[in-house]
Amino acid sequence: MKKIIKATTSLWVVAGVLGLATFVHLYDRAFPEAAIQFAKSRGEILGQAKRFLEAQRPSLEGYSESLIFTNDAQARIFLERTLGLTEANALTRTRVKVWAWQGRWFRPLHKEEYQVSIAPDGELIGYTHLVEEATPGTYLEADAAQALAVQWLAEHLGLDISGYQLIDEDYTERPHRSDHTFVWEEPGFNVQGATYRTRVTVAGDQVVEFSKFLKVPERWIQQYTQEQSKGYVTTVLLTGGYGLLGIAVLWVFLGALKRQLPKWRLAACVAGGLAMVQISSTLNAWPLAKHGLQTTQGMGSAYVWLVTQAILTGLTTALQVGITAIAGWFLAQQVWGKGPAAQLIPAFTRQGTRSLLQSTVVGYGLAGVHLAYVSVFYLASF
Repeated sequence: MKKIIKATTSLWVVAGVLGLATFVHLYDRAFPEAAIQFAKSRGEILGQAKRFLEAQRPSLEGYSESLIFTNDAQARIFLERTLGLTEANALTRTRVKVWAWQGRWFRPLHKEEYQVSIAPDGELIGYTHLVEEATPGTYLEADAAQALAVQWLAEHLGLDISGYQLIDEDYTERPHRSDHTFVWEEPGFNVQGATYRTRVTVAGDQVVEFSKFLKVPERWIQQYTQEQSKGYVTTVLLTGGYGLLGIAVLWVFLGALKRQLPKWRLAACVAGGLAMVQISSTLNAWPLAKHGLQTTQGMGSAYVWLVTQAILTGLTTALQVGITAIAGWFLAQQVWGKGPAAQLIPAFTRQGTRSLLQSTVVGYGLAGVHLAYVSVFYLASF
């Protein structure tokens, strides 16, 4: 029996090493994140965004700021599926910017805010100034507004769109101003029907929105939406399977309650420790929560909501781990009796230490195999 266990452990070590080597070898081809080249640091990007905004308005004093790294998922997935990961990565490093640092400056309980998107190489690819519909301005004719948009692109971005094709324009009349939106298409670019476009919105006599984006064909979007719907149904069905497993665990736990629970203190300690980790992880997500904060919500209420969410998720984690641990111990007793194999933690015995070491090695071996599986799966999907 010992020889079998030793041989099995050795096989998992070999499998883990091979899996890790496969993951490292395929990483650049299997994961789009590998194509990102950060020419500037987070601090440099933030400084660049502030300097750009200061050129649009006198001061950002009193505004809260946040900065996250994000991507245009729809455009990225379209390119990966139509061109393949290698060619898509090469394109997103140079011409089509789907990855971006997104900065936000806002004041709680005020609608007005500023957003700036900058690609990893430092190119400005988006700007938004949200204003109230009733904010006063001027009424410009379409030609004057278009000339203002073209001039703004040249002065602030150094972008000459004289060779671009104007493919769409929109007019909206506000209570005290007129808003114009113009969309230009970049010449010489077409990937399976997708084009690269530049959009500018002029509110009154001020540019309040600019973006560069990949216009994905509507037909592809419809097909992708259908795939997502099927994936959602599959997720619900699989979640139902987890629900059945949870009911089974709870049933075993209730059976253990009727007999004895000599290890409940140990289970409580483990569950409590993991609950603290979960609470810390939730609180650590504050920068993301702050970035997504609605301007109709105060900062104080956002703090309270995040702390409440952290506590609830922590308690849920503690209950799940505690109940599962006790149910597992109870099942082990039923299968193996009350020997060392039935203990939640095999204590500090020689046999227990060896068993714990072997289990740890097998666990790392499984992790290596899983990394290889994910890499091959992603690569085969494109």
